[in-house]
Amino acid sequence: MAVSYFLVCPVLPLLALGQAPQYARQGFETTLGPAIPGTPDRIVWKHGARKVVEFDGSEENVHGTFLDRVVLDWHTAALTIKDLQAGDSGPYELEATINSKRFYSQHEVEVIEKVAVPTISCVLNGTDGSGGKPDEPRTLATLTCSAEGPPSLITYRWTLLKGVLDGRGLLVPLVGKQDETVYTCQVNNPVSQEKREFVAKDCYPGKTRIRKLVATAACRS
Repeated sequence: MAVSYFLVCPVLPLLALGQAPQYARQGFETTLGPAIPGTPDRIVWKHGARKVVEFDGSEENVHGTFLDRVVLDWHTAALTIKDLQAGDSGPYELEATINSKRFYSQHEVEVIEKVAVPTISCVLNGTDGSGGKPDEPRTLATLTCSAEGPPSLITYRWTLLKGVLDGRGLLVPLVGKQDETVYTCQVNNPVSQEKREFVAKDCYPGKTRIRKLVATAACRS
């Protein structure tokens, strides 16, 4: 009679609860908030291969450069990292034990600086023969907004009298050398924003090509 054999392997329930990458501003703080199904009995957070903090149900131990810079929520396992530095970028992993079952949550943190204050340059393109005074036809110009930083993380938006336009470059009409029209460029990265204004008359020869004003900044939490 044929005998059937079955290989029985112990199964340890593991659940990986991944989260989308998140950007955080250098010098500020960020919170990694895993969605775990209950209050953990044991918590271990790692940054790459290095331990950040561990909690055994009664006491907490913080490791290395994270000492005095992290806050661990014992009930949710959420980890807050303060005074972020460039070296804090990278993968983080939570291992939480709940009722003898282990749950994992992976997070990717990218620490970046606030976006730089933009500069605005102007190039005259010539005239189109309309607008302005008879002896001074309307001139067309291209304004270009620029900001230092990773191009993939920076977006540009112009504020005009009649609305807003996205993009670095803006084609504008200049109506005379006393044109006081103001154009505002706002630049954003995932953690901050800056803006600068430019007055149309400064496009003409003899004017400053890049207008430097006191910029206002706003940061997203």
